[in-house]
This record gives sequence, structure tokens and C-alpha cells, in this order.
Amino acid sequence: MGRLIFLMQAVSPDQQYLILNAARKHFGNGGDKRIKYTLPPLVFAAFRLAFQYKSKQEEDDKWSKKCNKIFQFCLQTVSALAKGEKRAELSLRLFLQGALAADRIAFDNCESVAYEFMSQAFSLYEEEISDSKAQLAAITLIVGTFEQMSCFGEENHEPLRSQCAVTASKLLKKPDQCRGVAISSHLFWSGRTKENPDAPVGELVEKSRFFGWGEVVSRFLVSGR
Repeated sequence: MGRLIFLMQAVSPDQQYLILNAARKHFGNGGDKRIKYTLPPLVFAAFRLAFQYKSKQEEDDKWSKKCNKIFQFCLQTVSALAKGEKRAELSLRLFLQGALAADRIAFDNCESVAYEFMSQAFSLYEEEISDSKAQLAAITLIVGTFEQMSCFGEENHEPLRSQCAVTASKLLKKPDQCRGVAISSHLFWSGRTKENPDAPVGELVEKSRFFGWGEVVSRFLVSGR
């Protein structure tokens, strides 16, 4: 059933959106055991549709609004998927994929939409992921996704990168904390921001010393190992 959505192809993007909406209603009635297989392909089909609208932006002056509508559809769909048991990691990846897709398409409201997807990813991480290995893998994935994005201004970039560092500092094991903060530190000098990266890095090292493992992180930042 999950593959069926990719066989449904309309002549125009507008008709394709109607097909996805109809499929969402039917898949949503499939029960908790089925939606983990049917909703993710639907979300990726919606992302692909948004890219199609972007490719036709010269022909359709409302393409940006339509993309915004598609991402709201995706946000609601992934949120519904996240409500079930043992689907936190899958939903987290879909939230991050949504943020990255919004960044790539760069429609008018992409920054706000991407921020919402990132916020949902953090909320899901804090509420549903408790295993130490899964936490480290999740924060690594969040940081890796965020580092690739360029749609955020400093007003939104600063709280997100700080949240990455704070979340990493709260990992259960100190070795994981060191790895997490060291990975998060890359966000503070990323070339995708316009601010001076030196001051945030110094602030990060000061925070790490407060927690008692600043020497390890400082060595990591200096040597790159």
C-alpha cells in the first residue's frame, strides 16, 4: 500500500495535491499498525510535489502559497504518525526531512515553516526518546540536518543552535555529552550564518567548563579530534 501512492500521478500539480489529500484520508483510517507504512511515503510524495511547484514558479504566481499549504499538510501528517508507540525515531527523521526540504525550496514562508519542523523534532526528542544511544544518534542527526540549512536568520538560528548544545549537554553519559557538544559546536562557526563565529564558540566552551568537562571539549575544538 505504501508504494501505491507513487503510482498515482496526475496531469497537473494541483490535481496531484487533491490525490494526496484523498489518500491521506483513506490511509488515516487504516489503523495504528498500518499508518507507519502508508504515511511516510505520502509525506515524501508531498515533498516531491512541493519541488514540482518550485520548478514551475515562473508559470504559477501562487506557487509559494501552495508550497506552504503542502508543508502544513506534511506537518499534520507527521504529527499524526508521531502519536503512536515506537515511531518516535521515524517521525523525528520526517520532521528533519521536512525542515531540510523547506530550506531547499525557499518559498516565501520557508523560514517559519522550517523552524516549526525543527521545533517539533526537538519536542519529539525530549518527550519520546530515552535510550542513551538513540539520544546521541538523534542529536547527531538534528545537528547534521541543521548545519546544512541556510534559510534561518540570526534571530531563529541562535536559539536553535543553543538548543542543540544544551540538549547535547544533557545526554546521560559524559562521553556522549562530550561528543554531542563537540558536534553541536560546528553550528557556532558554520559558514551559513553571517555572524562572527568566534564569540559563540568561546561561550560554548565556557558553558562546557561549567559542567565539568570543558577540557575534553576544548581539546576537541582546538585539535579537531
